Amino acid sequence: IGASAERFLAIIGPMESARTPQREAPSATQSPRRAPATANSAGRGGLVRQAVQNLLLFPSIAARVTPRDVEALAGLDEPGMDVLRELLDSLQDEPATRTAQVLERWREHPAGERLARLAAVKSITPDEAAAGDEFIYALRRLAQGTTAAEIDALLAKEQATGLDAAERDRLRQLLSESRHPAR
Repeated sequence: IGASAERFLAIIGPMESARTPQREAPSATQSPRRAPATANSAGRGGLVRQAVQNLLLFPSIAARVTPRDVEALAGLDEPGMDVLRELLDSLQDEPATRTAQVLERWREHPAGERLARLAAVKSITPDEAAAGDEFIYALRRLAQGTTAAEIDALLAKEQATGLDAAERDRLRQLLSESRHPAR
């Protein structure tokens, strides 16, 4: 990360390394890269596409989304996120039970035709419960990408110019959340 171990520990505070098992360092042939949030899953398109499709086919799953999950989506800048956020907001404000209801509401929207095509694609998700679980998983995976980017930005700023107290606290919070994600 470009900071000495001492400087890093000064930023984040004491670690629980005595209780945490040590992981092996990656070998020269292994890459420590994170998978991108838009990664495809079994040829089904990116996480945003999967989330939108599940929301279209099972609109009642919008009720399962917590305010914290909605807040995490606010900072995401992935292709299609604007439609996902708008669709989720509209379904939380005006719940729907059928795909046809959602498509009718979006008929005049610029994304309406794309949503209709996506709703026509056969889903491999068997039922509403599975779709809801997959939807929440996709939202949280997308949010993890945002958290990682914010951590990287704060670490880069620390290296370049240093962090103020609020930024240092935010970095600690993000690192703690990334070690112990909410379920």
